[in-house]
Amino acid sequence: MKVTIGIRKSRKHFVIDRLVRMVGEDLQFDTLTDFELVIATQRGFGQAHGAYGGIYVEDKTIHLVIDADMSKFRTIEVLTHELIHVQQVASGRLQFFGQATLWDGEDMTGMDYDDRPWEHDAVARTPELIVSLVSRLV
Repeated sequence: MKVTIGIRKSRKHFVIDRLVRMVGEDLQFDTLTDFELVIATQRGFGQAHGAYGGIYVEDKTIHLVIDADMSKFRTIEVLTHELIHVQQVASGRLQFFGQATLWDGEDMTGMDYDDRPWEHDAVARTPELIVSLVSRLV
């Protein structure tokens, strides 16, 4: 998967790039070649959207946006969680069609956030990916 980080070259850019590469290895992004990933940060995203990160899909481009004002640890946690959603979309498990949302082919449109199976999946897998990331850094 081609990845573009749409923030200026900085320490944060470097950290996000390394994190995406390492977590992407665990999520096998190299096998998900049909999509392009574009990552951006936005100040106040959490306050404006009620979440510190999110994705949206345009054709074969997955846009991932995270709040620019988070701590380093929170950035790692949120970015890892959102990268799981990227994998879900790129593998076809999670699909968006206008206002409709499909999970494993089943219509989940309008489901409450806490009941969404793709969120349960991301929440469950995030700690394991962070442990894998840290173990390779230490």
